[in-house]
Amino acid sequence: LAAVHQLLRGGELTENRRQRDHVERAALAAWRTGERSAAVAAWAATGRVHAGDQVDDVHDAMTTAWAGARQAWTDPHDRIGHLLLLAHTNADVDALNTRARAAARAAGDLADIDYTWAVHEGRAAGTRMHLAIGDQVMTLTNDHDLGVLNGERGIVTAVDVPARRARITRRETGPDGPVRVDTWLPAAYIAAGGLTHAYAITAAKAQGLTADRALV
Repeated sequence: LAAVHQLLRGGELTENRRQRDHVERAALAAWRTGERSAAVAAWAATGRVHAGDQVDDVHDAMTTAWAGARQAWTDPHDRIGHLLLLAHTNADVDALNTRARAAARAAGDLADIDYTWAVHEGRAAGTRMHLAIGDQVMTLTNDHDLGVLNGERGIVTAVDVPARRARITRRETGPDGPVRVDTWLPAAYIAAGGLTHAYAITAAKAQGLTADRALV
């Protein structure tokens, strides 16, 4: 491809149009030329990179920063759209979700009652799924009959106890602006591992998303 580009005298991008912050531009330019230590030092000096002695310290620091940042948005759907808590591994995401859910409950965003489902399939097989009204969740399995796709995030807004189902409300872009879509997820979908907490998600799940604030 490089040879074809040269033969055709293709255009060359000479200006960074993606990173608008001057610190980010300078650090990224240093990173691309192999000056990794200089780039990390620049990020650290401006509060973008923080170090911890242990993994638990990092999880705690991330959760504290997330709990503070989320106060900028009172609507939970705005938080989903503007704030990301990310990690590379599922184990880190699980640890962050546990902490973040506790912080959300302490802030009064979750109802006091937890409803529980036994999970029989998927990555969480053999565990129990605890949901409360107000929980931030994500669907993990495509189900066109239900109208849900892998990676959709929303809020638990109701639980039908006799039917063992949960209503998830998510915000989508409609022809005339944002609309809220309600979906009832049956017990079988939840038991099959189709739902997870989504205060934190993996970086892979976040591909293509845009946010005002991302904690990684």
